[in-house]
Amino acid sequence: PENILPRISTAPLTKLVSVDGSSDGISNAILMVSRDNTLQLMEAHNRSVVWRIQGLATAPCAPSRKMASKKGTSPRHTAETKQKVSLMIDPTKNHGSADGGGDGHAKFPPLIVTGLHDSPGYIHRYDVESQRIVGSLEVVPYNRISKKNANSEELPTPSVMHHAWTQRDLVTIDEFPSENQFVGATAKTSDGSSVHGVIPNIRFWSHMSESASDPTKKKNSKARNKRFRFGQFPYRCIAMMPYPHGMKNRVSGLAISRDGRFACTVSNDEKAFRVWQKIHRPNDRHIDDGDAGQQAKNRTSRGNATNMKSFTWTCRYKAAFPAGVCNFSTGANAISFSSDNSILAIGYGHMVSLWDNRNIQFLTTLNHLSMQNDTAKPITRLRFVDMGLMKDLLLTESTDGVRLQSPFKGSSAFQPWQYPEESAQNQPWSIQGCEVSEQHGTVVVATYEREKNLSRIVFLNGRSGKPGIQLEAKSEPVSVVTMNQT
Repeated sequence: PENILPRISTAPLTKLVSVDGSSDGISNAILMVSRDNTLQLMEAHNRSVVWRIQGLATAPCAPSRKMASKKGTSPRHTAETKQKVSLMIDPTKNHGSADGGGDGHAKFPPLIVTGLHDSPGYIHRYDVESQRIVGSLEVVPYNRISKKNANSEELPTPSVMHHAWTQRDLVTIDEFPSENQFVGATAKTSDGSSVHGVIPNIRFWSHMSESASDPTKKKNSKARNKRFRFGQFPYRCIAMMPYPHGMKNRVSGLAISRDGRFACTVSNDEKAFRVWQKIHRPNDRHIDDGDAGQQAKNRTSRGNATNMKSFTWTCRYKAAFPAGVCNFSTGANAISFSSDNSILAIGYGHMVSLWDNRNIQFLTTLNHLSMQNDTAKPITRLRFVDMGLMKDLLLTESTDGVRLQSPFKGSSAFQPWQYPEESAQNQPWSIQGCEVSEQHGTVVVATYEREKNLSRIVFLNGRSGKPGIQLEAKSEPVSVVTMNQT
């Protein structure tokens, strides 16, 4: 061949179409269709991409037993069902116009999507109105050719297991499979025929927006945001560490503080959690050239790269699970910092442990729902929320119910409540998700009744927990609940 264009897509190409003329003024081009739901138009004479449109890279999430047992079915496609699709409102910016210019026209904000079947190792930014992906961030690389020979099995795909956001910071936990089963934790393929190693990594990212203190950079901020919008996420990895909880331990949960100064990871394998802190450091680069003009030129050329490296992350402390809860595990979202970072809450089974983050001291434990025992369903998510003048109320969620309470004992300003009420336990439905609108003082709960195949959305009063508006429909369980806070 005269020319080879490698890696023009994150998935195999399924179709090529020759285009003699298009509305873009291109007379000789090639339209490429990829399995990751991508369309690309490439000029034939110079091999440049004119435009690229990407939708959600989806595929059947739960292949049937008949399909999975067929000869030749790759284990990577049957094993990937363990990772669920994650969906949330983009927390990184104020959402105005589609190009990020903020013209005041209110639009539905973009969504952050991970765990797509045909796009492993990526975090996507999905625009709801245009129904296409407008940005992608490759968290962990993916070797699509992992067979040693024609008869060997392919390795499972890498996965973004956890991610936590602020407006300027991002922390991710990914797992990368290795053919060496003695490296990292061990895992089996879906059919149990082979064992491979799993390498967990923690990565810390920072947003590459322009500095607000430099007026010379504001002129091109709109153009650069537009460039990022149809390319990669404007994030840069500033620190990375493999095996954050030891060689043989995987990461079970992740959280980041509201101001982005602290992050917490929990490992049920290690039975310990670690708190990470972002620390600033002086620029240690030294310029040997004594010419002042050359120094200024070097500083300008470094640009944002210098600012990105002015801080790093370090492990502040490690703490083992308390003796009373060490037999319980922590959910992926059962971790939260208070608004001032003084209190760290971690869920163990149906209980919540409170820690003094500043003095590294265990404080107390709280129950999720009243009158619970060791057979109660574990906490799936907890967080500190604000309800009007009441700050740092603790909202806990499980499939059994939702509870809002003050973590400070002896506080009579707020009366705790739970849904469903204690007298209405043993309901035929289960909690599927929960979200909070602090601006409106509302807690939104999604429930599902299996016998009737009925899904409900219930709006609860944040102060009293009394149900208000209820929406219901015959549908499958609502697996994701997210809310635009504006």
